[in-house]
Amino acid sequence: MTKQMSVGDGPVDHADFDRLVQALEWTDGFGLFFVECDTAAERQIVERLKVSTGRPVVEIDLPADQGDPYPTVDRAAAGSPPDAVLVIHGLTALLSSAPPEQARTTTGWLNWRRPNYGQLGRPLVFFASPGSVTTIARGAPDFIDWNSGVYHLAGPTPRSVPEIPALLRDDN
Repeated sequence: MTKQMSVGDGPVDHADFDRLVQALEWTDGFGLFFVECDTAAERQIVERLKVSTGRPVVEIDLPADQGDPYPTVDRAAAGSPPDAVLVIHGLTALLSSAPPEQARTTTGWLNWRRPNYGQLGRPLVFFASPGSVTTIARGAPDFIDWNSGVYHLAGPTPRSVPEIPALLRDDN
């Protein structure tokens, strides 16, 4: 049985959270991490990360109308301590917004900018709704290949996999 800790109205898998904290503490330089959780739990999980890691944690909110997330992440990295963990919110909105071409545009930018993310030289934690990492894997396979870990943390509602945008499904 997995130990649970409370975040907001729901449990978080304590073992996966501990593994995430340990991975962030051990990462020297670039690391690419994905946390799948319900959007409502993101901020509370980040607050726990801030007190659980021995590193500064910088939160980044991606604009919902921006196809390429890199410029926002790059600006935040430039203004943060070199050992900071960069936590990125808003990727789910870029992947699931209408029109469906937005998901293809976003994953295309992630794939193309992969070397730029690596040059930031620090751990990046992308928060995504359950199922979003599958969308990234289908649309940005080179980017996802660089991942250092995917962590599944429950939130206040039961986990469900959202519909993968039509442009990224195999049947097209």
